[in-house]
Amino acid sequence: MPTYILFAWLCTRVSLKKLLWWGTFVAIPQFVPLLFITSTKAALIAAVPMGLMGGMATAAYLDLMIRSCPPRLQGTAMMASSCLFYVSSHLGDIWGAHLYETYGGFTICVAMITFAYALIVPVLLTVSEELTALPDNEVAPAGRINTTS
Repeated sequence: MPTYILFAWLCTRVSLKKLLWWGTFVAIPQFVPLLFITSTKAALIAAVPMGLMGGMATAAYLDLMIRSCPPRLQGTAMMASSCLFYVSSHLGDIWGAHLYETYGGFTICVAMITFAYALIVPVLLTVSEELTALPDNEVAPAGRINTTS
């Protein structure tokens, strides 16, 4: 929640492009704290930075998804993204369990998820400037897409 609240404040002041990049670079090493878990207490402590590191990116990706939607289909896109999130999470759980069992620990799992998150960077390079150039609620000049639909 704290990073979602921070995103809500920043998204009207900073372009989505900057928030996407900042959020992505902070989120790439999001699961590295797993390597330092030695107890249940350590896991609870590690969950705090992990959640904080991923929140900004998640909020920015959802904002991009909403901006990319045709008008009046944002709710449909939110439901589709929620479904795909759960499907990909559970497939990732299965693959992670296989990696953990096969290679003996969290290290390979952390390496693979960090690599997968790093693959978001080339995808961001393909995002249209018109979708990300403006902060939320800012009206685009004539001839540009209005991001407040």
